[in-house]
Amino acid sequence: MKTAYQRVLILSSAALLAGMITIATYFLRVPIPFVPQAYIHLGDGVILLCAYLMGPKKAPAAAAVGSVLADILAPAFIYAIPTFLIKGAMGLVAGFIFKKSGYSKKILHTLPPALCNAFIMLAGYFTYECFIYGIRTAVTAVLFQLLQAGAGIVIGMILIPLCDRLLPQSTVQLLRN
Repeated sequence: MKTAYQRVLILSSAALLAGMITIATYFLRVPIPFVPQAYIHLGDGVILLCAYLMGPKKAPAAAAVGSVLADILAPAFIYAIPTFLIKGAMGLVAGFIFKKSGYSKKILHTLPPALCNAFIMLAGYFTYECFIYGIRTAVTAVLFQLLQAGAGIVIGMILIPLCDRLLPQSTVQLLRN
């Protein structure tokens, strides 16, 4: 059983990562032309880091909450519910893949969860935007979302080894369990 200190450390770490996701999504964004309230951002890279640090049990909540807060700030309320589901799924799937790989920080082990996140994001928003805006607009948005997916992969690949060097392994192990 975890001590009160350990539970507070886990909760505050999840909140910090959710805040980092919000900042990387809201403040580091570029609007997508022709798609109302949509934008390219760097938050997906932080979601990948979150999945690496927190695993499949805790990363979905931080990813979903941090991303939805950015949509609320944007304001892009129309995206809040799908964002919650899509970004939560990204944290869950990437967390499971990292767990299966033994949380290896090698590029070959980091790439599969990053690519799965890109697929989940592209498929999720494409489906939603088909219903809301129609297929033409959704196809246009996919082209820009591919840029976002690429940015998320690059940012995640930079942040994971960096945080792995900076954070004590005992803290990382606590976050994952």
